Amino acid sequence: MLSRGFASRREREQQGIVPLLERVLSRLLERWFVLSLLLPVLSGCTFHHLKQTQATDQTIGQINLEAVRFFRPDYEVADWDDFSHKNHELNCVSPHELWRSQLESPNVHDLIECLNGQTDAVSFLYVPDTKPTLALDPLVKPQPDCLKRLLPSFSLPREIYFLGFPPNEFEEQDVYSISFDSKANQILDTKLRAPRFPVVVNFPLKRKLKSAQDLEMWFLVTTLSLLESDSEMRASLVPELVWKQCFKNDPHFLDKKNRKIPPLFWP
Repeated sequence: MLSRGFASRREREQQGIVPLLERVLSRLLERWFVLSLLLPVLSGCTFHHLKQTQATDQTIGQINLEAVRFFRPDYEVADWDDFSHKNHELNCVSPHELWRSQLESPNVHDLIECLNGQTDAVSFLYVPDTKPTLALDPLVKPQPDCLKRLLPSFSLPREIYFLGFPPNEFEEQDVYSISFDSKANQILDTKLRAPRFPVVVNFPLKRKLKSAQDLEMWFLVTTLSLLESDSEMRASLVPELVWKQCFKNDPHFLDKKNRKIPPLFWP
């Protein structure tokens, strides 16, 4: 097909435009292949103190990775599961926006090569805060030089909103949320001086990452894996007014919810 601007209108009509669904399917097949090989690698990223538990939690069977948004405000909240005031202040961002500094860095291919080259598990620390992060554990030596240079830490969302459904219920997707415990290092509202919540990310990757899109998938699956507990994930059902606010900048969200755009499920 000729590049845009070189083909006449008649030629473009004769050639036809690739339908959106066909492009989406091609993209999903490629991403699913990457995802299927990442899953066993990330199974070790589990730690009970990372997740903020709630009595209203529901077990999640699968998450649609095509419909995930993050909330990472500058302020703390008393109860992250209280949705009563969130419908007017929930400024959610996409995974790409959260990790833009890595995904659009001039060194992105160096980082991809670094991750592809890891042969042993890497020790990180979960750093609880208003804006939580995952950082290389400085007390574990040696740590890979390229990771110390290219990925000494990366941002985590405080709240994750996503389409999913409970186990054995595959008909209708609902919106759920789950939160990292940003106060895991506090006792009676007093922050501990040196919080240590170790997390192990397993390597090597079974399939090499090839692009920034693959790297984004690695960040996303790693982040979600942190919130599993005994191979189970629990989350809270989100009211409609709230999820409409969170996904307002995704013009294809309802098509994803109604499966007009094929889902990409994890795990």
